[in-house]
Amino acid sequence: MGELSPGQPGDRGSHPEGEVLQAPTFNGELWRADRDGSINIPRGYQACEFVSPRLKGDAGIRALIDMVRFIVAIGGRVNPSCGLHVTVGLGWLTNDPKGLLEFAYRLASNAHDNAWPIFAQTGTDRHRNHYCLPLSKPAFENLAKATKAPSERVLELVRSTGRGMVNFQKLLNAAPCVEFRAFAATLNEYKILHHVATALGLVSKCRAVKRVCPWKPDAPRLRTKTAVEALERMWHLLRWSVSGTSSEPAYGLFGVMHQKFPSMKEVVSNAAHTFDRKWPAPFFTPGGSAAPGATNPEPVPPTQAAA
Repeated sequence: MGELSPGQPGDRGSHPEGEVLQAPTFNGELWRADRDGSINIPRGYQACEFVSPRLKGDAGIRALIDMVRFIVAIGGRVNPSCGLHVTVGLGWLTNDPKGLLEFAYRLASNAHDNAWPIFAQTGTDRHRNHYCLPLSKPAFENLAKATKAPSERVLELVRSTGRGMVNFQKLLNAAPCVEFRAFAATLNEYKILHHVATALGLVSKCRAVKRVCPWKPDAPRLRTKTAVEALERMWHLLRWSVSGTSSEPAYGLFGVMHQKFPSMKEVVSNAAHTFDRKWPAPFFTPGGSAAPGATNPEPVPPTQAAA
């Protein structure tokens, strides 16, 4: 593969054939290349986590695409030990601690309610990965308690939620944010755009809609029979125009993501079909275990490390 030195800004990389390539930037800022000991690598590769500068708006999404193409150009690869994390800033709530906690509670509820399509769009077994498990009932309850707890207990309650499919550990930072950890690493641009749009869509919806879904352990199976149907339901809830005729503003889907949605839809629908084949509805639960009394089938080996 090509080379890019971990632990420093990634200003250039080399093509496998030796050509030096300039790395993309955003507003003059470089991406960072960090070492990551959790990544399993074959001989000849370096384990590397690419960390973006703070991306904003449609220009930021286009810069993300440029970086993905750069990683491909220098010979980068992903495998099942890799993840894709999407961090979303909550700057509008910096001076509203109570509003911040109430928002987090709504987001936890909506993420749990959409756990099935969130994981299914990857086509992988991320729902079984201990770094990004679905949100547990105790985590949900602790966020609820934090909205009413005295200030000295709030940080403890927030930290007790752990680092599941949505990480709330940075919720109370000076620059508050949440991190979506459910997505599998991929170099497919359409998958990446869909993952980013999902994170932005859920945040936007929870900012606009104050209603909270009640906690139901089997919520991902309440209204749909397959992962593909669950994905379509999430598109409807986020007001994403599947037919192109909707006049309502879409949550989180803008600019290049809106333009490329037909292709994004096709790619992640195929991933959800794969998910249905490996973990059909009777066997999928938010925690990744089999339904009571069922025998969970062995996953079908993937044809490639990641896509």
